[in-house]
Amino acid sequence: MAKIKIVAVSAIPILLGSIFSHASFSQEPGNAAQLDPMLNGTGYKIVDYRTESNADVEFREWNHPAWSTYVYHDNSFAFLGTSQVPCPDVNVCGSFPLNVVVYARYNASGELISDGVTDVQHVYAGAFTNDGNKFVVSGTASGNNNAIARFNLDGSPDTSYGDNGIYYDTAGRIPTEAVLVHDREGRLLIAHSPTAGVSRLLPDGTVDSSFGTNGSTGPLFTAQQLPLPIGGWDIAQANDGAYYIALSEQVIVRLTANGQVDTNFGENGILETGSERSHGIAALNDNGVATFVGNYQGTDVRLVRYDSNGNVVAQTAVLNEGDNGDGFRFYGTGQGGSIKELADGKLLISLNWVGVNSSFQTSSRQMIGLFNPDLTPVTDFDGDNGLVTHAILGGFNNSRPATTRDIWHDSEGRFVIIGHSSFDTLDTVGAGYATWAVGRLLGTSDGTPPVDTTPDAFSFSPAENVGVATTVVSDSAQITGIDAPAPVSIAGGDYSIGCGSTFTSAAGSIENGQSICVKHTAATTYSTTMTTTLTVGGVSADFVSTTQAEPVGDPDTTPDAFSFESQADVDLYSVVTSNTVAITGFDTATGISVANGYYAINCSGDFINEASELEPGQSVCVQHTAADTCLTDTTTILTIGGVQGAFTSTTVDDSVDSDGDGITDCLDSAPFDAQEAEVALDGGNAIGMTVDDGLFSGITWSDPSNLENLPEDMAFDYGLVSYAVTNLAPGATVQVVLTYPADLAVGTKVYKYNETDGFTEFSNAVISGATITLTLVDGGSGDADGEANGEIIDPVGPAAPIAEEPEPEPEPEPEPEAPPASSSSALSWYLLLIGIALAYRRRR
Repeated sequence: MAKIKIVAVSAIPILLGSIFSHASFSQEPGNAAQLDPMLNGTGYKIVDYRTESNADVEFREWNHPAWSTYVYHDNSFAFLGTSQVPCPDVNVCGSFPLNVVVYARYNASGELISDGVTDVQHVYAGAFTNDGNKFVVSGTASGNNNAIARFNLDGSPDTSYGDNGIYYDTAGRIPTEAVLVHDREGRLLIAHSPTAGVSRLLPDGTVDSSFGTNGSTGPLFTAQQLPLPIGGWDIAQANDGAYYIALSEQVIVRLTANGQVDTNFGENGILETGSERSHGIAALNDNGVATFVGNYQGTDVRLVRYDSNGNVVAQTAVLNEGDNGDGFRFYGTGQGGSIKELADGKLLISLNWVGVNSSFQTSSRQMIGLFNPDLTPVTDFDGDNGLVTHAILGGFNNSRPATTRDIWHDSEGRFVIIGHSSFDTLDTVGAGYATWAVGRLLGTSDGTPPVDTTPDAFSFSPAENVGVATTVVSDSAQITGIDAPAPVSIAGGDYSIGCGSTFTSAAGSIENGQSICVKHTAATTYSTTMTTTLTVGGVSADFVSTTQAEPVGDPDTTPDAFSFESQADVDLYSVVTSNTVAITGFDTATGISVANGYYAINCSGDFINEASELEPGQSVCVQHTAADTCLTDTTTILTIGGVQGAFTSTTVDDSVDSDGDGITDCLDSAPFDAQEAEVALDGGNAIGMTVDDGLFSGITWSDPSNLENLPEDMAFDYGLVSYAVTNLAPGATVQVVLTYPADLAVGTKVYKYNETDGFTEFSNAVISGATITLTLVDGGSGDADGEANGEIIDPVGPAAPIAEEPEPEPEPEPEPEAPPASSSSALSWYLLLIGIALAYRRRR
């Protein structure tokens, strides 16, 4: 990888003259419009970059744009641009330099954290993928045909894309100066070719034949409709899946989701805005579109909002921020303006502001504005007309498509204006450096934007030719594009977060960057599909398996069941190879494929991940890269003749405790913060712990069930947590908050424990829902050592009343039964009656 030389522009402020000497606002702004000093100490950063190998190459600033930018969830930001290197072979390119693609990423403070350089040449456009983890570039390939290549962030080719990393264009789909935009489904839109119009590639780098006609729309106009030299400028996708295509000279076309011109928009699908300069567009939540309209000089530019039929809904007054108080008055705006719709429907804009002084010198700044959905100004943004200018970034280069600024709303609600600066007067630029720039405003007054739990689109590869009624596991999908845990549900199977050995069908949640796999039982009949649908944050993906065709004749391609031995305590991010397994039970060549890893037949030669065939008598082993976190499973699934075998490795528990709180880094939710910790419980639950002063140490959990003199009729469901709080002033008071997995039961009491006094109720504890707040005094209340020595020792735990089982109701006594009549008693009565009768006759 070539090295990137970074020069801090803060070392050359004098070169910028009045541009840097007035880092102020046109008027007193509101808090949202102020620069964020957490970025580079100033709220802005100019980056001069070049590769070290082009020191002797004549430099042309306009040939070194930033094609694309990206702001990550951790608020770091990246540029994708080009630089030049000397021609490696004068017989091929003579004395002309060659372009290379440069990727550079900076943390939220503006410090370089990673970079990469590709070896591609003649590059004219580029774009990040939706997750920011890869990028594509377009340029000239062999035979003067254009091509699109996809790369990893280190500059290495992504060989899973197209033909070994490249889509070769033989149908005229890619113009020399293309606009490249990924839609929400990860498909790549390409505009605008004079012969093919707009084209769409699938995420794997193949043509999407369902779009337009065989992947392209064809020209979006005829010479009679629009007799202008039209090129692409911007692309935006609406909520309904439609696309807005901005062409140069500010013509906008609306396409349906499948690439047909929407003739209900504008005039037969074409909207001529009347603007004499080209600007960016924004697709809006109501499926309309917004852009700038104005004259060539930029003196009457307005922000205009259209509905999905191309009718004007609203427009601003002329965007004019007037005199900056430094002798420069408003002269006009440049082209290439950018628009961002925020979550609350407000529109954030950025334009090049050009001023002129009495000596007819010009100065470029950034004009930034915030407008309500009806395009009235948000006056508390700047205290006036919703506009503010910053005399610190200069103008952004706007001489061509995609070489402009981008606007981002980061995870903390700040406004990020980022792109290719036009500081082409810097001495370093003339010496062979190109410039990129970023500025960050404090942003919306309500702070953090709404939580985003809707991920980017994801997918699973289908499993073909699997065995009847066998267990089938998908490849892994990485969940991106969320900034809070997203709900997970599944229909028709089970899922595993992290793709380990444990699967579940119960509802759960997943965090950004985690991977997920699904599994199901294949159909019980031949040539039959089975579908499992996984839904994450409202976005669904199907995993489909198809059983093998019914065998014809005697050959058997289905092997016996096989498995690999799991490996534990493997090093983080190490390459792990399984044991070798002999595959038996089949008598003819059968298919072999792998998911989430590689395999080698007979465990010799190169490990590969392409499907191939296995012959009877051969053996196999698999290989993967272990997880980069402790105690984490990584599973590779090998499929042979429809039968799957799994190999799982589990990373080590390195027992490092960086913050000294007693919880190893592998299990610590905050491994570098001794005021916060988690104590693991069974079932994946945990007790959260925080303290407002001092530092935790010696945290342990214990089961009190074997201790003597337990409080009667009380259950310690969450055990006891022992810990110390150190680094305190003697006699200090602290608050410790314990957070349990669920609300504590009514009647719960908090107990302290030591060997001398046994269990003692701590009446000062405050229980609220799932939390217990303990107010502890060094040497006093809650301190087990009883000494004001700057250390509080506190073994503690909640106990809930044991519910008494109701006593069973007594059974009613049985009713006494009448004695049965006997034959002897009946005879006695009979004789008595006879005796009475005889006595009566004698008396007569």
